[in-house]
Amino acid sequence: CDAGHRFGKGNRIRLSLSNAYWPIVWPSPKSNMLTIDCARSALRLPLRASRPEDDLLAEFPPAESAPPLRQTQLDHGHNQWTVTSDIMANTSVLERSNDDGWHRIEDTGLELALHTTQRYTIQPDDPTSALLETRHVRRYRREDWAVTIVTDIALRSDAAQFHVVAKLDAREGDAIVSQQTWSFSVPRDHL
Repeated sequence: CDAGHRFGKGNRIRLSLSNAYWPIVWPSPKSNMLTIDCARSALRLPLRASRPEDDLLAEFPPAESAPPLRQTQLDHGHNQWTVTSDIMANTSVLERSNDDGWHRIEDTGLELALHTTQRYTIQPDDPTSALLETRHVRRYRREDWAVTIVTDIALRSDAAQFHVVAKLDAREGDAIVSQQTWSFSVPRDHL
């Protein structure tokens, strides 16, 4: 695991094992079961002892960054997570809606908004039923100029491949500037 953490004295650690982590990790194409032999299992954490040369290490300097953009929030968005279960269809759906609202960058006068929806659908007893659908709506405007870019992506899989369908709709005002659709498949390659 490419992660590090320093546990303080007296901290407790909980270990959680799972054969699935949907929707964070795409499910394996086959149902499977974990079997743990607690008598023969162990959790081993690396221990780094303090060293005398640790006292010679320089302190990290303060972080450096550009000054933040001067922005004004014009209207507030909203964020919502909804989980629904359809008992008859044996389907579970997680829907995330993130709306940043409109804000203006003061130095340029550009106003922008982003609204993202992600919908994760699965039948718990069929890992190949997993479906991810996303929609991103970006809007930019300044004075009498306005553009909207909408992207829709659907990802599903079977036992051998991932299948992607993507659509792009770009508009200036109400006029369509570009519309494109892509559809392709990628081997799962042990995923």
